[in-house]
Amino acid sequence: MQKALGASERLDQIHLIDVENNTPRIEYQNNINDIDNTLSFCNVSFSYKENKSILKSLNFQVKIGQVTAFIGPSGAGKTTLFSLIECFYKPTEGNISYKGKSIYDISLFEWRNKIAYVSLDSPVMSGTINSNLIYRLNLNFRNSGLTGMLNMQI
Repeated sequence: MQKALGASERLDQIHLIDVENNTPRIEYQNNINDIDNTLSFCNVSFSYKENKSILKSLNFQVKIGQVTAFIGPSGAGKTTLFSLIECFYKPTEGNISYKGKSIYDISLFEWRNKIAYVSLDSPVMSGTINSNLIYRLNLNFRNSGLTGMLNMQI
């Protein structure tokens, strides 16, 4: 219980840190291509250190709104993949696009609000299912609102 309390306090501290703003970004526009309903990796390569490639010429598309799992052994690049999707790093080559538009042209705030990530070791805190689902959202949902949010298509 003490570990959970400490972790929760640390999460609260992290949420107070200023938002990253390393690169200029175009404000999110509603005219993103709705026909290309994918998150796409196009020839994406990445390395943390020069001459030590982690991902090389990665190409794939994920249909938006569907559940997709990235699985593999430790060291296969799953965390790196998510770090690229979340814009913690930029690819050394290639591009990642959302609905046909580079994710680097979408404001960081808008982009990260579109991402949902569920770890294999998802902690469940004491309380209701509702309180676990909306933790840190700063929103007050009634059951009907939560049901509507869970059924929402992105």
